[in-house]
Amino acid sequence: MLNKILMGVVIVILIGAFLPGIINHTHSYSWEIVQPANCTESGLRSGKCSCGKKITEIVDAIGHTTGPFQDNAHPTCTVCGENYESKGLTFALTQDASACIVAGFGTCADKNIVIPSTWQDKPVVAIAENAFSNPNYILYQIAIPDTIKTIGESAFKNCAWLQRVVFIGQSTLTTIPRYAFGYNGFLESINIPATVTKIDHCAFYNCQKLNNVVLPSVLQYIGDFAFSQCNSLRTITIPSSVTHIGYGAFSPCDRLEKVIFQDSTGWKITDRDYNQVKIQLSTPQQNAILLTDPYSYGGCILDKK
Repeated sequence: MLNKILMGVVIVILIGAFLPGIINHTHSYSWEIVQPANCTESGLRSGKCSCGKKITEIVDAIGHTTGPFQDNAHPTCTVCGENYESKGLTFALTQDASACIVAGFGTCADKNIVIPSTWQDKPVVAIAENAFSNPNYILYQIAIPDTIKTIGESAFKNCAWLQRVVFIGQSTLTTIPRYAFGYNGFLESINIPATVTKIDHCAFYNCQKLNNVVLPSVLQYIGDFAFSQCNSLRTITIPSSVTHIGYGAFSPCDRLEKVIFQDSTGWKITDRDYNQVKIQLSTPQQNAILLTDPYSYGGCILDKK
């Protein structure tokens, strides 16, 4: 009987000695990749602790890796080489439910967004007003598919980090609406679709770093303050198709050095008091001075007779 009691005491002592170590043990795993993750598919890894415990965990897909978007080209992953489209954007149906409209960022965390051309087997035909207007979202590049026919006002206004906009394929867009890309301080480049006939008021207002703009050969209308305060613009060509340049469209653009009118004849120039002004559109350098001066040509409206 005494031996049993002594044995029990020994067991209790041993448990007391080792139990704190067991209770306070923190698992530290050595990991081994079972199945590697790739751009679109999850992987697996297994871990083993010194105590003998083993676990298996899912490794998230690494996502596509992007480089600089190229004009008219569908962005491809620099790792797998595949075309890709962003996931998690929010959409709404058109009134007749035949197509979709991009409504916003949703859960998408991409810093380089590629808008899909279809959603739930329906074409994506429009971008809603203010859809991407969020200065707190880090967005560097955006690619717009050629299914997009309309862009809402202020759709990309105040995208504080946006640097590049490309239109994929053969876009049929006809209008860049009011404030569509306004107040984007880092926007450097945009390939305006060849089908655009109207750039509305303040469309690129205060895009301080915009330095590469080619106006389409079918463009007819440039709205008030359309490119106002685009202070990195150095040269621009006004196509012969243009029939209206609004008040302050390029005023002030401090570094604009050369404005080339493909057709400098037939213009009616009206000042802010609606008085007709006689100004000769002469050299590209003189045009630039006049176009950016808010007290002369820059403060006028131009219409082709």
